[in-house]
This record gives sequence, structure tokens and C-alpha cells, in this order.
Amino acid sequence: MDKNYSHRTSFGIWRGVFLILVGAIFALINLKMLPCNFKNILVSWQMLLIVVGVVFLVRRRFVGGFCLFLIGNFAMVPRIAKIYGYDCIPDDFVAKFWPLLLVAIGIFLVIAHLLKFDRCKIRNRQFHRWRYHHRVNLYEETSAKAKEEELSDKFLKMNVFSYGKYYVIDTVFTGGVVKAVFGGMELDLRRAIFAEGETVLLIEAVFSGITILLPDDLCVDSKMSIVAGGLDDDRRINNQSSSKKIILEGSAVFSGIELI
Repeated sequence: MDKNYSHRTSFGIWRGVFLILVGAIFALINLKMLPCNFKNILVSWQMLLIVVGVVFLVRRRFVGGFCLFLIGNFAMVPRIAKIYGYDCIPDDFVAKFWPLLLVAIGIFLVIAHLLKFDRCKIRNRQFHRWRYHHRVNLYEETSAKAKEEELSDKFLKMNVFSYGKYYVIDTVFTGGVVKAVFGGMELDLRRAIFAEGETVLLIEAVFSGITILLPDDLCVDSKMSIVAGGLDDDRRINNQSSSKKIILEGSAVFSGIELI
């Protein structure tokens, strides 16, 4: 998924959650399930600083977000004390104790510097992590594509909105690709010649049914991804000790694969 799209989606979710919380709180106040004085806390410039700080933190602007969040909470203390009657908090709390706010912000900035809590460095680490995963995914996609092209050169059958029967007779089968989209296919490999070792058959099926007839002396190993479908092995014998093995790879989406 694109990184910018993921970030926009995450931020949009947080905005939705914020609106839900604000609406729920004001509804509870109007229904008198919360004290009416609670509205004086929510509708204030102090709460605005707190909300902006939280938004900055969500967007990973940690230094600015924490400073705004701290200032908003510090300025909110006398308002809360006045509403709920806490006599231990003086009215000039902000005027007297603002130097302590500077001390707290200064301590945070020092700790942030010591911990290298820098947005640019965080973004650099995220970029390098994304680039690493992108390279890994690109390598896997390239390898899978190269493998499919190699198998397609050996044997390729495709049915789209159709049905087909295919036979491999007295011929060495070295692997291949079969694809079916809104169709059906029957692949008869009973008289095919399999070499010693592993043979890969790549199957891609979407809203389709594929039947594969195999010889009895063949070992089958399925590595397919099945989504809302199934793979049935109806053979009487699956010779696990055989030196000849066919590996089924690929995917089946709303499809059925039957081995006979």
C-alpha cells in the first residue's frame, strides 16, 4: 500500500474519532449525565492547545506536540480548580508558576536531544525501513514473474470463459502454467513422463474448476493459496516415498482444484 495513502487514511480515522468523542461528550452534558461546568473546560483556549498538541503527536511532530499539550494542561489547572472548587490552587497559578513550565519544557528538549528524538531522523529511519521492504517485495515479485515466464515457456494452457481438455502423452513433463478464469479445464498427465526430482505446476484459477489427472507413482505437494475455494485429492494412492514429486503453486479464488 502507498505510504502517503496510508498516512492520510490514518489521520482521517483520528479526525473521525475526535468528532465522535466531542459529540458524545456534549450529548452527555446536554442530557445532564455530565456536569454542565464540564462545558467550560471543553470550550476554552487551553483545550484548543491540548487538541492541537494531540494532533501534532498523532502526526509524529513530537516536540511541538508535547510542548503545546503541556502548555495547554498547565493553563487548564486554574480553570479546573475554579470550576470544582479546589481552594489549594491559587487564581494566579499561571503567573506564579510559569517558570516551572519553562523548566519542564527545557527538560523535555534535553531528553529529546539525548534520545535523538528528532522528526527528521525518525523519518529517515522510516524511509530506510520502507526502502528495504520495497526492495524485498520487488525482488520477490520479480522472482515470481521470472519463474512464471520460465514455466510458461515449457507448458502453458489458458481458458477464459471456456472449457478445455488437454493431454500430455509419452512426453517429458518439466512443469508449466495453467490458468482458468470463469471457465474449466481438465489436464491429463497420467501418461506423461516425469523426471526424478521436483516438477512445478503453477495454477491460477478464478471462479473456475480445474481437474488434474496424475499417475499413481507421483508424490504431490501443494503450496497453493486457496481463497473461498478448495483442493481435493481424490487419488487412491499418494506415494510420499516416490522420488518423483510435483509441486502445485499459485492460487485459487472462488475455485475448485481436483486431483484424480
